[in-house]
Amino acid sequence: MDYKLVMIILILGILIYLLLRLHYLEELLKHYHFKNDEGVCSLSRTKNPLYLLMAMITFLPNLINWIANGFEAIDIVRLIPVVVFLWLYYCGDDDE
Repeated sequence: MDYKLVMIILILGILIYLLLRLHYLEELLKHYHFKNDEGVCSLSRTKNPLYLLMAMITFLPNLINWIANGFEAIDIVRLIPVVVFLWLYYCGDDDE
């Protein structure tokens, strides 16, 4: 088998595993709270896991590109959506 095909299958397998475990990971995060639960960037029970999923999905093509071609300068720009989705997950407005 081709090296790139094996890596893509491995990454897809990891993505499927993480999607199955996403609910469990969200339950673990519910137990962590800062002193000020209503403040900026506090971990609360209303965080939307969709942002974490979107960050993971936008990161996977970058990871495949790094494996195939190595790190390039444009990859820093490609990481901007990942950072935005992670920021929305941890610091964004709650959906309630």
